[in-house]
Amino acid sequence: MLPVMPGAYVFCEFVRELNQVKDGQTYILITKDEGLVYKRVFKENQNQLLLKSDNIEYQPYSVSNDSVLEIWKAKGILSFELPKPEQANLSQLPGLINELRSEIRSLKK
Repeated sequence: MLPVMPGAYVFCEFVRELNQVKDGQTYILITKDEGLVYKRVFKENQNQLLLKSDNIEYQPYSVSNDSVLEIWKAKGILSFELPKPEQANLSQLPGLINELRSEIRSLKK
């Protein structure tokens, strides 16, 4: 699923505790209801996480902490397929904007 190219490998680091999750960062989550998902994670409250896709075609949704079986912090991506020119410009824009927002929040703190 864009912006991660089909067939790409995502390198991850296991997250032991939910309190280690940082808002706006990308994670692979294994959940009871959704299975395996790659999303930007935000702590909505003590009991729920808000999951947002970098692909604007998918709406954000919440999951309860109890439904999360595992969390893996995305550290990098290896892809053997190069994006097409139109994909590189438009599909990466929402992800870049989210990254900038996250960096601005960090700088404000």
